[in-house]
Amino acid sequence: MEMPRFHLARDGRSLGQKTSDEVAAGLVGQLFKPTDLSWKEGEPVWIPLVVRPEFRAANAFRQVPEPALERRREMPLPLACALTLRETLLGPVTTFTALPPQGSLWVPFLWHLVLACFANVFGLVWAEWLIRPMWESLWGDMIHLFPWGQIYRYMGYHALLTPVLVTLGALVTSALIHLGLMLLGGGKRGWGVTFRVMNYVGGAANAVLALPFFGILAFPWGAYCLVAGLSASHRDASWKTVLAILFLFLTSCCLLIVGAFLAFLPFTQDIG
Repeated sequence: MEMPRFHLARDGRSLGQKTSDEVAAGLVGQLFKPTDLSWKEGEPVWIPLVVRPEFRAANAFRQVPEPALERRREMPLPLACALTLRETLLGPVTTFTALPPQGSLWVPFLWHLVLACFANVFGLVWAEWLIRPMWESLWGDMIHLFPWGQIYRYMGYHALLTPVLVTLGALVTSALIHLGLMLLGGGKRGWGVTFRVMNYVGGAANAVLALPFFGILAFPWGAYCLVAGLSASHRDASWKTVLAILFLFLTSCCLLIVGAFLAFLPFTQDIG
């Protein structure tokens, strides 16, 4: 009987086709990583090697938990934070495939909260020291038409409300996305994994948002990292995560419409 052959890939690059014995030997010799993706004929999706039971005897499954904040006691905290930022933004698939199913909810939440506060405060600083002088040089006397007082007031209020906004956003957003995953038959590693991934990605996206001129990249890159991270951590197909995020968007729109209707309902009754 011919041994099944696995197609292997890492970071979008093919590693060729290998038999199960060759894969096991490659894991032992560290030629392959537990997070490498594998596929064999008849399977609907690519599966990380770490998930396949036939390779658990192959030495390789001493999996290092990631992001680095998951093993913060093994290194200085600043180093763990820097590594977490790099791992989340540059390798979300590998990073969140290695996310332990159980772990602290507080650590990723505080990571998100601290970086969101930093992004808002830093935004105020570089708006005054960098953006405003640049606009003044470009627009001259026309710059006085800009409502700087209202802009700073809004940014200040937003900075003060950041802890409340991050807390509510993390809880509500993770709950709705996880509900969407469950409706599609995914999210089987639990809401805690969804919550942790969203906070790790949210914190990293806020770090990018704080960078002058590069902040615009925070939203598309953060969306990619979120889709990749949730798919990898739950071992779900990417389309399930995309639809779950779409479910969040549609639900949020419906709630906003209902809220606006209820807010204006007393005025319509007065008019009537």
